[in-house]
Amino acid sequence: MCYKSAINLPNEIISNGGVPPRLCGTLNIEKMKKIFKNMASEALEEEVVPTKVDAQFINNLKSVFSKFPQRTVVRFRQDPSGRLIIRVEPTYANGITQVIDGYGDADLINTILSAGAGMLTDLEEYIADEHNIEVAAEGEDLRLEILKQFLSSGRRGTIEPDWTSRDGRAYRRISYLSPHNMEVRFCIEATFATVF
Repeated sequence: MCYKSAINLPNEIISNGGVPPRLCGTLNIEKMKKIFKNMASEALEEEVVPTKVDAQFINNLKSVFSKFPQRTVVRFRQDPSGRLIIRVEPTYANGITQVIDGYGDADLINTILSAGAGMLTDLEEYIADEHNIEVAAEGEDLRLEILKQFLSSGRRGTIEPDWTSRDGRAYRRISYLSPHNMEVRFCIEATFATVF
């Protein structure tokens, strides 16, 4: 015996040792495509794009710096919509490395650098105010803008050997070390790096 639909099957068939009943009829491919397309568009409509720096990210940073990591690496990248993502990678005395990512702005970068020097009150002051996530203008690369600020700040940077990704893209690497075992690391695609 076969059924047209799995909906409203008699209880004795459903409880038949977990064996699903055989369904009759043909599967309407066009109808299924329409259902999946509607589900996908609904999921995209529901996606909320954050515009403010997340307080939980700042609390995670406070937790990291209150444990006094032996070494901290800070990196930057930009998501497809142009928002600045800050990655903080602390390494503790026991060798454990943690990775924390979050959206941020230029003020947060300076706050992270001062927190690495032990000034946790700067993070508390930062979280007291509401901050917008830094978003790049059309065609702008926020990593380049931050690198330009570091270059003009008088901080001493080290040019490291180029790095090539798995997909063959070449990157220029520049690191800035602070006296507090904090490294700010830039990896800029070689095509952008020729601007300097």
